[in-house]
Amino acid sequence: MSMRIASIVALLLMSQGVSAEVSDKIPSFVGMWVQAVVFGVVFLFASFKKPWCVLLGLLFSLFLASGFYDMANDRFMYLAVIKEQGELYFLNGYASSFAVGVLALLGLIINRSVNARKNT
Repeated sequence: MSMRIASIVALLLMSQGVSAEVSDKIPSFVGMWVQAVVFGVVFLFASFKKPWCVLLGLLFSLFLASGFYDMANDRFMYLAVIKEQGELYFLNGYASSFAVGVLALLGLIINRSVNARKNT
């Protein structure tokens, strides 16, 4: 029994460097754009039906953009992402976040134009 404990203690005391790819933990280019289109279309229809839902779409867009902003401001994460994904990763992240808000606003604009035509 003491040999088993000694083996466990020896394994715990041996330090090993571990590294992982950042790309496994962040969305891919395709993933971020699919996510933006899906959420954008959901908020487009929601803001078309209920105009106040545009606020939810804009807040969600801001939430997505804040994730990319946070990642860009972390020095280690920024360098690792640039190394693995390239410099366009953050531009695509902000653009896909912005697309969600634009689609939500588009739903509101369509709602207003349909209601304006009904009133005339």
